[in-house]
Amino acid sequence: MPSSNEGEAERERVIQLHQILVARFDEEELRTLCFDLGVDYDDLPAHGKASKARELVRHVERRGQTLELVRTGKRIRPDISWEGISEVPSTPPREDTPHHEASKLTEEERQSIERQIAILRRNLAHLEEQIARFGMVPPLHLLNERDYARAQIAELEQQLAAVGS
Repeated sequence: MPSSNEGEAERERVIQLHQILVARFDEEELRTLCFDLGVDYDDLPAHGKASKARELVRHVERRGQTLELVRTGKRIRPDISWEGISEVPSTPPREDTPHHEASKLTEEERQSIERQIAILRRNLAHLEEQIARFGMVPPLHLLNERDYARAQIAELEQQLAAVGS
């Protein structure tokens, strides 16, 4: 269990992360961030950019994926100073929150991972269409997005295989 100071520092980082998302991301970038994390933006239980950002931060925090949010945010917006937030430890998920790396997945968890994979595959297909339109010289950011989507799909499929779904 984290000490009071560690808990306060983590809370400060979470607040800072929310502030960055609200102040520096437009709604489309926030949607892309959600998409890249396998979170359906429209399913976040909130209305408006600030509320959606808050719910996204809560969502990843409950699942111990804060570091993944920071990494993805850095990739989407490398122009933002992530100093102080980039040191966010990979915190384990809270005990009251199911985690995909547990030895057994509930049906709901398995379906959630499968939905994330489906979303990422749709994104990958769209990216590949965009890359094909450019022919021999596609923009580097599209190639990076494609590679990132492939890696996320592979990781999620590996998680499903590891627990014998």
